[in-house]
Amino acid sequence: PYIERNVIATRQALGITDVEVRTVEFQDLDAGEIEDSLAPLENARLLNPAAMQSRFLVDRGEVAGLTIADLDVDRYVLEDGDDPEQVLIAARELQLSAVTNKSWQGLHLINTRGCGLVLAPTGRVLENQRPDYRTVDLERPELYFSPIMTGFAIANTESSERTCDEPHTYEGTSGVAMNSFTRRAAFALAFLDYNVLGAGAVTDDSQMLWVRGINDRLEKLAPFLSYDSDPYPVAVDGRVVWVVDAYTTSTRYPYGQRIGDVQRSPRSGLAAGDNSVRNSVKAVVDAYTGDVTFYVVDEADPVLRAWRGAFPDLFTPLDEMPMELRDNLRYPEDLFRIQTDVYSKYRIDPALFFQRDGNAWSVAQAPGTEPSQSNVATPGPAATETPTAAQSTFATEANTNRFIPYYTMFDTAPAGESTGEEEFVLLRPYVPFSSNDARTELQAYMTASSDIDNYGRLTTYIVEETDNRLPDGPIRVAANAESTEEISRRISLDNVGVGGSEVRFGDMQLIPVADGLIYIRPYYVAVPQNSAEVGSVTEYRGVIVSYNDRSVLEPTIAEGLARLFPGFEADLGLSLIH
Repeated sequence: PYIERNVIATRQALGITDVEVRTVEFQDLDAGEIEDSLAPLENARLLNPAAMQSRFLVDRGEVAGLTIADLDVDRYVLEDGDDPEQVLIAARELQLSAVTNKSWQGLHLINTRGCGLVLAPTGRVLENQRPDYRTVDLERPELYFSPIMTGFAIANTESSERTCDEPHTYEGTSGVAMNSFTRRAAFALAFLDYNVLGAGAVTDDSQMLWVRGINDRLEKLAPFLSYDSDPYPVAVDGRVVWVVDAYTTSTRYPYGQRIGDVQRSPRSGLAAGDNSVRNSVKAVVDAYTGDVTFYVVDEADPVLRAWRGAFPDLFTPLDEMPMELRDNLRYPEDLFRIQTDVYSKYRIDPALFFQRDGNAWSVAQAPGTEPSQSNVATPGPAATETPTAAQSTFATEANTNRFIPYYTMFDTAPAGESTGEEEFVLLRPYVPFSSNDARTELQAYMTASSDIDNYGRLTTYIVEETDNRLPDGPIRVAANAESTEEISRRISLDNVGVGGSEVRFGDMQLIPVADGLIYIRPYYVAVPQNSAEVGSVTEYRGVIVSYNDRSVLEPTIAEGLARLFPGFEADLGLSLIH
């Protein structure tokens, strides 16, 4: 009875009680079937956010004092399309350590903000191997508040602020007006900085802006929530807002299992001791004014209901969120990591719980981001966190890095039942459980929808055996691809090693097409740079396309498919752009 209560409580506490379960059975494909079902391949991602950060920084963070500190995957309708398309999006944030004017005025009165957003479609690459950059048209591109922002700035002084697109006067009202000697003296004392009081450029119209880091701002307003430390920018109504996933957590949910050794990102706002997690709030910070809005996305959360009773004016109903912003909400990656890991254990019959016999699963092993790291038992740097020793009493798998979920446009219908409509989801695969990680076949995969109509819907696709075998899982496909003569030779040519170019891999993406399964994995080369800020720049060089036991490396997905499937002639729109 205790085990049964533990299983039920853990499912409830982590939101994995209503997982929709479907079955899929992958069959052989031919060129004609692929040509009739191109949408999944058109949304495959050639550009990986972690790999492309250096590329974006060199190409679009070139102004002294600005930097691109993070890339995020999102979806936007671009000017040359009608449907949402996956993009990499980044903010050009202020980096005071790199400004040329390091005087007091330069650090606090002149260099006060970052400037705008830049994005690029993830499925397009220019002929020069650069992303197809797009500048986001914003009425207010100035970013006075951002994740890496520190220190204070004084806006609307007699010192001209460095412009983004054109000169302007700060129009926000969230700053503290510097219109009295007392206020200036108070800030001078708080910062131990006499210049705040004595600077002649500060006038009665000036405003003090401080606590400009996004998470710092949120934690001062609502310290009782836990925050994801990876805010992402969204263009809304001509300006930029930062979206942060906020959680209610508890360590005392009755009978619930602690998160424990689940591999989370280094920036997770969740603790190993938590045994209840709800992503009940989306915190939104205006990058221009600093205004904060806490939108409630889970009205049923009892913990949040208690906080709303204590602070009734702090929270805003979800239906008041602008639709433009709702269309860009994302299901949180760290919560999905926890749910997928725990689901693999707590989906089974309580009677088999400790042994994990029968149909127990494990999250699939993570292919490495570098060559020769796609082996089953050896962790590679594909997961940036350090695994910790398992502390559970039931049978556990080896302490190997697990597949990192990735965002993608995905047809959530079972294979062979495509609706032609795709949702923006997180995806993570499973393999059969084995204590030594010897099992690497694809057993299932789970998705979490970010589309507002189905937000938070978890769907598990169980893979049925074909001819008494399961298809290969991600790590086996990666290892087989790297060991093929053609790809191995190419890796040897590009992977010079220390001091030279080095081969890198993007996300391994599993793509159901018609009744079959194709794997896509971008191929990059990191080229050394003579720069203290950027050690190397990653360039797109091609894509590995894998089907059954064959893998090829070609400049585009279409060229790879043409080699694997003779007669394939479709234009995927993912070719190099001239």
